[in-house]
Amino acid sequence: MHRVAFGIVLTVLLAGCVPYQPQPLSAAEAATRLISRSLTDAGLQAFVEASLQRRFAVWPPPSWDLNTLVLAAFYFHPDLDVARAEWAVTRAEQQTASASPNPTINAIPGYNATTLVPSPWLFAGVLDIPIETAGKRQQRIAQTAAVSEAARLHLVAAAWQVRSRVRQALHALQTAREL
Repeated sequence: MHRVAFGIVLTVLLAGCVPYQPQPLSAAEAATRLISRSLTDAGLQAFVEASLQRRFAVWPPPSWDLNTLVLAAFYFHPDLDVARAEWAVTRAEQQTASASPNPTINAIPGYNATTLVPSPWLFAGVLDIPIETAGKRQQRIAQTAAVSEAARLHLVAAAWQVRSRVRQALHALQTAREL
């Protein structure tokens, strides 16, 4: 009987495990990707053409206006990658906030002092079923929705800062050419 219970508990515990898959970071690969960034990138071309909804006869175009330069900055700028990742995390948190907590099963050792045969030691199973009260789930959903909206606004602000920097650089270039 104890072996069956132990086998069930062990099976439940092992079924809940997720194997870890390491994905090591390589500084050399990151440096190579950074150095290989270019305005001739095919991915950049697809991004700009999809954003502007027009095709370019020659890529890269012979002249760049503010809109195409901003799109190139949006494609390559790491601040936007970070802001997008933060927003994705908060959206995932928002999805999990609406889920009800899972019940847990714990196996704890026990000792029965009234018997010595076959063994006074036994395994006791404890089933914990959490019950949320007082609107805790709705509060958690509202909080994660607010955090997700804040992360989205942070992404918008980061995009606006990138656009502002591109505009300032383009303005400085035009001013220098006029001098």
